[in-house]
Amino acid sequence: MKIGLRHRAYPWLITGTALLFPGFGAGAADDAAGISLAIDLGAGEAEAPLAGDDSESAPYLGFRLLYRLAPKHRIGLELSGWTLESGSLYDPSEGEGLSQVYFIWQYAPNPESGWYIRAGGGFASYWNNESGLSLDESGSGFALGVGYDYALADGWSLSPLLTFSSADIDGEDHEARAIAIGIVYDF
Repeated sequence: MKIGLRHRAYPWLITGTALLFPGFGAGAADDAAGISLAIDLGAGEAEAPLAGDDSESAPYLGFRLLYRLAPKHRIGLELSGWTLESGSLYDPSEGEGLSQVYFIWQYAPNPESGWYIRAGGGFASYWNNESGLSLDESGSGFALGVGYDYALADGWSLSPLLTFSSADIDGEDHEARAIAIGIVYDF
């Protein structure tokens, strides 16, 4: 498994930027720390060069667990992925997907506006059960995105999200894009 230096450096660069960014912690006394849980559903496009596939439309599913450090800053974990071909209990030669487990930093320049940007990095994997192929490779990658939190009720919000991900898996670049809507609950 070959992991490129450029992908290994992203999580550290993003974490360092989050900690050094001006205004970190500003207003923390005004808004208590808390946890957000989100489920993102959407559609996108993903590339799977290990299997020789071009870009394909694919459903997207993500889970985010974020901790609010201050009104402008949230950090956490994202588990997400794209299903390129559905698996089958009756035919083990079916199924293909791209998944990621990323540390995410989310920054809202003006929390009252609802807009935020996000960046992260971590572990990515690609699997394919096609007959004679049976791949299960992993590597590292990063994600960038923008979103909007639209408050619905006390603690609940909808969060439309655009995201771009890139990963170096077994020496091949895998890229994926998605547009999703998240259902978010703030504890």
